[in-house]
Amino acid sequence: MVASVVRLVAPGALIMPLKAFGADGRGRLWNVVRGLYHAQAAGAHVVNLSLGAIVASKALQDAVTYLHEKQVFCVASVGNEGRNTLRYPAAFPEALGVAAVRSNDRRSAFSNFGTALVKLSAPGEAIVVAYPGGQYALAWGTSFSAPLASGAIALMLDVKSGINWDEVRRAMAQAAPVVDAGMGAGRLDVLRAVSDAAGVVP
Repeated sequence: MVASVVRLVAPGALIMPLKAFGADGRGRLWNVVRGLYHAQAAGAHVVNLSLGAIVASKALQDAVTYLHEKQVFCVASVGNEGRNTLRYPAAFPEALGVAAVRSNDRRSAFSNFGTALVKLSAPGEAIVVAYPGGQYALAWGTSFSAPLASGAIALMLDVKSGINWDEVRRAMAQAAPVVDAGMGAGRLDVLRAVSDAAGVVP
């Protein structure tokens, strides 16, 4: 479901599926950490983390920092408790924490928020996603906001190979205003972000 949102924005993106959770949705943090290192070693350029923990893990932060140093972009959902709180890895400085907004660019009631957590917002309600069995479904949650930003970064890499974090953050800042506080640079504007990365005016 999440991968289909990446492909919605960046149809040419190659998806590297790494399984860190069981069929029941439960998993160990160590498998997430292993997955991050494996993704970098296997050549991933963007890692989407539609997951979160309430406690900061040094092992997880070390992995995110390592990927940052290797110019791999980590995008993470900020969580769905509707609170000004921290969730990891989204709150790590080297990650791009993405919150959810409604169609009117107001914060989704379920989306976490806060200046220490959120760097960007993206739509997160009634997102059309691929569903098992060749079906489609509507999805709500910051887990579906994050891959919109991941797809945008994939497009940026298409127009500017070797783009760095500072350039990505500047491009993402070309965002639509969000009235509610603690929602980062604003709502993702893919056209403006990719155009900024390419050095053109949309």
